[in-house]
Amino acid sequence: HDADKAAQRALLHGYLRKTAAGLAELHRCGAYCGDVVTWDDELTEVFESRDTLDTVLPNLTIFTDDLIGRLQKAARRFPADALVPTHRSFRPAQVLLHQGDIGFIDFDGFCQAEPAMDLALFMTTVKNMARIKQKGDSDVNAQADPATISPAQIERLHLAEEICEFFLTEYEKHATASRTRIALWESLQLLSLLLGSWKKLKLDRLAYCQFMLERHLERHELA
Repeated sequence: HDADKAAQRALLHGYLRKTAAGLAELHRCGAYCGDVVTWDDELTEVFESRDTLDTVLPNLTIFTDDLIGRLQKAARRFPADALVPTHRSFRPAQVLLHQGDIGFIDFDGFCQAEPAMDLALFMTTVKNMARIKQKGDSDVNAQADPATISPAQIERLHLAEEICEFFLTEYEKHATASRTRIALWESLQLLSLLLGSWKKLKLDRLAYCQFMLERHLERHELA
């Protein structure tokens, strides 16, 4: 079993390495096409999503306004990186794997943005995948309480964070991106996941998304 795990990890790292190099190459290719999309544009979308919940969840507005205010201050302290050609929907599902090779699909959202946009979305998605219920997981977090997150989910999230760190380190071998800006983009994407969970009343998902967001803010000193 240990040998199988080592082989699986090596295979995963190989694909992550190629994916990171491919994304860096995309960001450095110089193609200019599509709209310019900024962190403030993403923030506007978060506000619009939040406003639909304002009348039924007034306390959520207070929480998000406070958080967004802190994120805006951090964003002013750490200006955006230069615009690069950006996929805009870069998630693991947009990376095709075939016999050791990779390819990217779904470029219909292609735009100009800072590299943190693609990097943050990819890593946020990887971490969110740890939420997916596995055999043997309990139902204790079937309520909107991050304190009920199962040990198995926490362990998977920790593994997902290690995967993201490996991916980002590999990317940095080929291109540069501000880690603070990546953290800021991730914060908005995690907040979007949280708001989406409220809209759909997915209580187990809500608990996990809140846990992810709080953990992220603490790790990056944005809390």
